[in-house]
This record gives sequence, C-alpha cells and structure tokens, in this order.
Amino acid sequence: MAASEAILAALIQRGKTGKGAYLDIAIADVVLSLMTTHVAVESGSGEQHGLAKLSRGYVYYYGIYRTQDNRYVALGALESKFWDNFCLAVERKQWLSARMSLQREDNPIFQE
Repeated sequence: MAASEAILAALIQRGKTGKGAYLDIAIADVVLSLMTTHVAVESGSGEQHGLAKLSRGYVYYYGIYRTQDNRYVALGALESKFWDNFCLAVERKQWLSARMSLQREDNPIFQE
C-alpha cells in the first residue's frame, strides 16, 4: 500500500514538474503503521489474535474455500452489500440471510 501510494505521488510529481523521484520505502515502517488496527482491536475487545469473526468464526463472508475443481477462492464480503452481491452473482438467494451464521458442519448453508 505504501509503495503504491509513493509511486502514484511520484507519477503526479513527474506529470507536474517533469522530474522523477527516488522512493525509499522500509517495510518495517509500513508494518508498524498497519499494527495500529490490531492494537486498537486488542485494546477495545481484549482479543489478542484478531477478530474471531475474521478468523473463520463465521461461515460465508470471510474465508478461503476449496472449489469443485480442487483449487481455492478467497472471499472477503465483510459488508452486507458485498455479501448480497456475491449471493446474487452465484445465484444463491437463500444464502442472503446466512451472512452471520456460524461455520459448523451441521449448518445447511455450509453444506451447499
């Protein structure tokens, strides 16, 4: 993310001034800035290993799933509008209400 932002800023600078830019991006600096979210989650909720809802605690809207051709697909439909669009795109209207259902083998939606 930091690299793409720096590259875009350099391209804008080149477009305006005609001069290039030297980009020095340290991964340690970037990772440190991304940790603020995890610190906030731990401080607010006490959860030390991320949010359970995003670590396969809930079925459909966030996870990596095996496909019928033995490959994998990642799904990250965290907002309702994305989940709804996904369900309609794969022609599974019956899944619309299951966005927050628990991931368990006995869940009929999970078995589909």
